[in-house]
Amino acid sequence: SVQNGNAIEGGLFIGAGGELRLSQQFAGPPSISNAAFSGPGKLTVASGVTANFSNSTGTLGQLVVEGTVGWAAGTLTVGDYFQSGGSFGGAGGLTVTNGFANTSGVFAPTGALSITQAAGNLLFNESVAVSSLSLSAPTGGITMGGASTVSGNLALSAGGGISQTGGSLVANGVTTFNAPGSTVNLSQGSNNFNIIQGSTGALTIVDGNSLAVGASGINSNNNNVNLSATGIGNTTLLGNINAGTGTDHAADSADRQRGSSAVPSTFSCGRSSRSSLRRASMAWSTSSGSGTRPSAASTSLARRAVGSSISRDRGTTSGWSHSASRWSAPT
Repeated sequence: SVQNGNAIEGGLFIGAGGELRLSQQFAGPPSISNAAFSGPGKLTVASGVTANFSNSTGTLGQLVVEGTVGWAAGTLTVGDYFQSGGSFGGAGGLTVTNGFANTSGVFAPTGALSITQAAGNLLFNESVAVSSLSLSAPTGGITMGGASTVSGNLALSAGGGISQTGGSLVANGVTTFNAPGSTVNLSQGSNNFNIIQGSTGALTIVDGNSLAVGASGINSNNNNVNLSATGIGNTTLLGNINAGTGTDHAADSADRQRGSSAVPSTFSCGRSSRSSLRRASMAWSTSSGSGTRPSAASTSLARRAVGSSISRDRGTTSGWSHSASRWSAPT
């Protein structure tokens, strides 16, 4: 146990079953600088203690936060993160590799944040403003309820679905999904994604401004895709959307999507009569200029152009595709 007023510097190993507990007994917070923590043991900052870490690094089994932790610089990697009070903040990086739980207290890091829930579901109700964010639940789902802003990239990986119960997600970099076969529903109206891409199951994205599909595209693994940009910006497709046998809806009606839709890539949907590509009251464009909508000209299979809503009937082996400045009928 290290009491207030003591300094910690240099290397410090905490063995299996061991605990370094920073507790309050004397005036003045612990001074912890240029420290290198290691070992499978536990570091605890007790209630009532303010511990400021500067230029410190570590790889530990557990971090328990009951008091106030300021991690100003350096990167801390822990197997398990438990918080039951106080606060955790600072521009240093935090990586959690096994389990995360915050039952009470303020969780407000501002650096790079990576959390993996190795078993079960990850509940992330935190409101953070971080430089990058990675959330992973390989055997469960991810549920988010806070208002989070990511100045860089956002990575979401789950085996059991990704959803929001409230709040918002603002990601200024690239949002990448790694959730093949899992439902992804991020439909809070105040969301603001810059670029989205990756592999999902049924995908629903609502963006309060504009939205772009990245060069790596979206693959929903034969599930529905619904992308809605509800602001005044554009919906831009820089990569392919592949909904397989699902429904492919990118953007919505004019009262919800007031911008144009740039389409230099491919839409693909499957054989169900419900599979469709819809753009309502919007101008089509491509990277090389104005594109051409499908016409109602007869083909071996029916296709309809009603206003700017494009759909195709059942019976095909693959969906309509759009490449460069022309539409191609199913093969």
